[in-house]
Amino acid sequence: PVGRHGRPLDGEDLDARVTRMSVAVQARGFRVDYPGFTLGPLDFSLEQGERVALVGHNGAGKSTAIRALSGRALDYGGSLSYRGVELREAVPDVRGRIGLLPEKPASFHWMTVAEHFALLSSLQPHWDAGYAELLRDRLNLPARSKVGTLSRGMSVKLSFIAAEAFHPPLLLLDEPTAGLDPGMREEIVELVLKAAPAGSGRVVVFSTHILEDIHLLAERILVLRQGRLVADRPLATLVDQARGEGANRVLRDLMSGRG
Repeated sequence: PVGRHGRPLDGEDLDARVTRMSVAVQARGFRVDYPGFTLGPLDFSLEQGERVALVGHNGAGKSTAIRALSGRALDYGGSLSYRGVELREAVPDVRGRIGLLPEKPASFHWMTVAEHFALLSSLQPHWDAGYAELLRDRLNLPARSKVGTLSRGMSVKLSFIAAEAFHPPLLLLDEPTAGLDPGMREEIVELVLKAAPAGSGRVVVFSTHILEDIHLLAERILVLRQGRLVADRPLATLVDQARGEGANRVLRDLMSGRG
């Protein structure tokens, strides 16, 4: 397969290209229109190695943005590119290098965990079965359990492994800790930090309305309010600007239109 300018888009070409690029994702005039709601237009770039929090109240457009970044929602206006390739034109190999943990995980409920991973390995050419098994063992996810019987926390673990087991350079997590108890939340946060440590070159984008997770995971914050990008700041800058008020207070004000 070839791109817009006739250049091959196979895996080797993508890997060679990313070593020459600092920008992994770029949005220019990006927008998605629904009846009664519009996300955008948005303009932003994500650099290699960044961990970015997409923050906003429910209904702000976080999940829509995550789906579009994953290459699973291509009916958008403007431009949205990954490693220099417009996602509308992206071949499966490009999308196959983007891992997604959706807010509502989709799976075959009658399968066991092991069967679910076997299916994914047959569909994902970069699937690392050894790494998937390592993660499953580390997370105490029973291989013989039926997917449909898993608790919310176990379902998140299953979806995290499905998103991470092929070492995607871009990892997207949609509300990964929502509805989890504090211990489980801590476990998921630790997993993300181990999967994408500083200097790894991987991009992690996670949406959340749990402000405590931002301080643990994010280096940069994009704030959405009613479909618009109202703030794009490094976390350190936000903390400095907050002074004695507390960064969480400043974030809440930005999300609510008071900042």
